[in-house]
Amino acid sequence: MIPPTGRSSVCLEAEGEALSILMLRRAEWTAARAAGDVRAMGLAAAQAYAVAAVATHPDNRQAQELLGELELLEREEQQLFIQRSHALAHFDECAAELFDNDLAAAAKVAENEAWKRCSKGRFNLSLLVVDLL
Repeated sequence: MIPPTGRSSVCLEAEGEALSILMLRRAEWTAARAAGDVRAMGLAAAQAYAVAAVATHPDNRQAQELLGELELLEREEQQLFIQRSHALAHFDECAAELFDNDLAAAAKVAENEAWKRCSKGRFNLSLLVVDLL
């Protein structure tokens, strides 16, 4: 990682912790909605937000733990999540289509995803989905 210099360094010293918390919450929100047809996209976006949370405040343990779980999930499934820039640009729209149209179907997709994560020992990631139900 390239250390920040100049104004960016001053900004991160002053606002790094707050930015990190914001990015962590965004990562959690995204990971919770990463299910069904938007699963890979959501997990990629969540991973990008978690990386940003750790980068802006390296002492953020929750962000480190979430990032670790997402990286383990990616390795266990032996696949790369889709390109993060694409995921960041399009996930919200795709998740809205999945979760806003048929609430019963969305709940079933979310339940299946929660069980899938739980069966792999990814309990924190599973609880994020359960909170949606």
